[in-house]
Amino acid sequence: GTKPNAESTLYEGELTLKATATLKVIAIDADDYASAVVEQKFTKNESASGAGETTLVTDASTLAIGDQIVIVASDYNYALSTTQNGNNRGQAAVTKDGNNITYGADVQIITLEGGSVDGTFAFNVGTGYLYAASSSSNNLKTKVTLDENGSWAVSVTDGIASIIAQGSNTRNVMQYNPNNNSPLFACYASASQKALVIYKYYSGPACAHTNT
Repeated sequence: GTKPNAESTLYEGELTLKATATLKVIAIDADDYASAVVEQKFTKNESASGAGETTLVTDASTLAIGDQIVIVASDYNYALSTTQNGNNRGQAAVTKDGNNITYGADVQIITLEGGSVDGTFAFNVGTGYLYAASSSSNNLKTKVTLDENGSWAVSVTDGIASIIAQGSNTRNVMQYNPNNNSPLFACYASASQKALVIYKYYSGPACAHTNT
């Protein structure tokens, strides 16, 4: 928060912030010439668990690169989880309350990025990107590199989300399968399983950062 000068602490390498903070930094060369002060506010993203932090997406045009979302079964209290099975994603319990949900750390928080196909999103899950992985099996996997099979066209009609990968793998429609033995989220050749909805993580204006 303080304005830095040549006597301020010199940081070399990584700096870890454990709470919301405003950093003010300058660069000073060997001849003591200083850059302009650059200011950036970083706001701690508290645990995503809890109520009132999400809102149901009813219009896909409200989604943007950088948003964080949760994918949930429309008629079930389960979301796509952090558990990556061999060929699909597991489920994690949520509690629905109107347009909000309450959920725990086992729910996958997805960060939206631009897909490799115009007008699509890539689903960054922290370890890579979700992608439709097959034309012969109902696979939903994660990989580090992004391609068309990990580029998702998203539309929303009456609150129901259509999430379709745009690559050559034809089992590309993300759905929820409530199979009693092993409920899962996977990709199918058509909307043959259970529909999905999207909740967007929302933390209010305090999350904004300002560059000056």
